[in-house]
Amino acid sequence: MTIETSASPIAVEAESKQPAIRYGQLDGDGIGNIHESINMFQGEIALPIDLLSVGGSGGLEAAISLHYSSSGVRDAARTWNIESPTGICGLGWSLGRELIYLDNHGSVSANNDIYYLAQSNGGRVRLHCISQTATEWIFESESYDFSRIIYRVNDNLWEITGTSGTVRRYGTNEKNRLKGVKWGGSKGNWSDASNRYGQTNFYLGWMLEEIVNRYGQKITFDYEKLEVTIGSDKEYTRAIYLKKIQSQSRHVRFCYAEKINNNEIQEYLAPHTGTGPEAHQDRFQTKYLDAIEVVKEDPEAVVLRVQFLYSVENAIEVRQTKIQLLMALRLSTITTGCCRRSREMRCRSFSTAWSKSKNIEMLMANS
Repeated sequence: MTIETSASPIAVEAESKQPAIRYGQLDGDGIGNIHESINMFQGEIALPIDLLSVGGSGGLEAAISLHYSSSGVRDAARTWNIESPTGICGLGWSLGRELIYLDNHGSVSANNDIYYLAQSNGGRVRLHCISQTATEWIFESESYDFSRIIYRVNDNLWEITGTSGTVRRYGTNEKNRLKGVKWGGSKGNWSDASNRYGQTNFYLGWMLEEIVNRYGQKITFDYEKLEVTIGSDKEYTRAIYLKKIQSQSRHVRFCYAEKINNNEIQEYLAPHTGTGPEAHQDRFQTKYLDAIEVVKEDPEAVVLRVQFLYSVENAIEVRQTKIQLLMALRLSTITTGCCRRSREMRCRSFSTAWSKSKNIEMLMANS
């Protein structure tokens, strides 16, 4: 968080004024600078950590960042995982990803629809519809961006064209769209639990699928989506994971591992269980991010690996077990061995496993 003040000492009148809070309390200029990431009015930290960047010619770039937010962490650590589960990066941390999503305020009536652009730096911007036709809707960004934002109705996809001519497309393919289920046909206004017939799918989100410059060069994004059948034959999206970012000569691979869920450790909980047909649209993640690998092609070889180390906390109460990110290691030479969390609820020693690796750099530690 960057508090916008002048370089001169703050006057007495200014000290009592609440500082402006930017979207998500994040500023790309503050990456890696913790003093720039503290909201002095609220006492909260919103810290971005830049891990790596996928680049290409013609101005193409896709940044990969971790984001920490201290807001609500204390309460989340004391709340069972049905109500407050940890994400793929542990308590308080998230992986930046870009998508356009719908906030319908618990209703599926079009009158309540609000669209947001979730940005890879952890922030979000509201999108306002300024005109509609049968084939396309035109939006403007609340952040006074001069980009051209179009939703193409027939293709069910979004396009954002920047001032440089670079085009970002969201939800081009069905596999990269987030779905829900509502009842009452195409104009239904109810999406609560039920396994009756008469369902209709509606869309809740469109993931960033490609970035294309004006020369036709592109960076593409691939996802793994978990969908569950509800009621008779309709599916809703329970979880989605970023799997791959492809550039011209290399790609970035995201490696996940399964969270633990047994009688001793329950890192996630399904809110509703039973033997009958699925009736609830529960959304939760059963995987955590284990590593990120940069892979060059022709021939294929891993040239960089970011390994994440975790601990398991709150083991006294099984249903409140949380994973906590301890550190990320960037390794330029990959050797055998893996530093995953042990089931004894502590992080394994990594000194032996990585003793032959070169250029180990600790990117961040949160202990």
